[in-house]
Amino acid sequence: MENLDSGTTKRSFSEPAVGGKFKNVELIKLILMLKSGETLNRGRHVSKFEEKLSEVSGCEYAVSTTSCSSALFLVPKLLRLKKGDKVLVPANVFWTAVAPLLERGVVCVPFEVNRKDLNADFEDMWRKWKENQSVRAVYVQSFGGSPYEGPKFREFCDREGIFLVEDSAHGIGARIGNVPIQSYSHLACLSFSTLKNIVTLGEGGAIVTNTPEFGEEAKKLVESRALGTGHIIERDLIWKGTREEDRRAIFRPGDAFDWSWLSVEEIGLTLRLNAPAALMGCLQLDRLKTILRKRQNQRDYYASKLNILRTSENWLMGESIGSSVCKRRKNP
Repeated sequence: MENLDSGTTKRSFSEPAVGGKFKNVELIKLILMLKSGETLNRGRHVSKFEEKLSEVSGCEYAVSTTSCSSALFLVPKLLRLKKGDKVLVPANVFWTAVAPLLERGVVCVPFEVNRKDLNADFEDMWRKWKENQSVRAVYVQSFGGSPYEGPKFREFCDREGIFLVEDSAHGIGARIGNVPIQSYSHLACLSFSTLKNIVTLGEGGAIVTNTPEFGEEAKKLVESRALGTGHIIERDLIWKGTREEDRRAIFRPGDAFDWSWLSVEEIGLTLRLNAPAALMGCLQLDRLKTILRKRQNQRDYYASKLNILRTSENWLMGESIGSSVCKRRKNP
């Protein structure tokens, strides 16, 4: 919130001073990597991290990004959504999922979530679709890491020719049986920020898919490339008539300079994950089962305490087996 009188800016939100903790061996490997002189962007650590993400998510393509919000930013570009298109979104969708849609003029139609796990309610989604049959995509999320009804949503979307997009910020490691939840959607976006299941030095994300076209295009978009039609210009023609030393001295704006564009549909940004963060992501994935087990223990602990509170509340309201005691208290 801005204070216009003083010209100062006060933060309206800050995350608590907690987050993912790293083991000493992870920190040592990070220091060795930084001292090695290896590239801090792209490189083998990024490739290895994406290979591991592909395996964990059950998706052929995994493209790491600077954050989950970055991955969600890419989704409407990959789907070629345009102004006036309709997308169904759960009522509790996170704002960075819908912001790129609203920016394009996409119409977001909300539907209800169920009370069991706060995930997308299939029946209400279906009702909203019946009222808006020109829908291009359905967004879902695995709330708190609890998997949504992947098979049911995917079957519906395939039948109706609709794209299924999962905000899987909490969903790394989530499965239905032995099937990773991310594999049910056409596109899934992961988060590795400081409060998530695995942490890549504060921020990080990825977009995963089993659709080859989406995978290849996502790789281009995170590298500031464009999507469209054109052809490669021969390098010799570009530099014809210039001396070799002049060629080295001239600033070249990336490989896009070598293209003759006939049409441009989408333009990317530099959204790739850096190598140190990817290294930490690899190390965190190596102990993902242990991390998830710890989080499950925390979940069970809170569930047991909340159950005590709920029982106590019911008892005080005279709705449990202690109702007769409550009545005696009211009528001593």
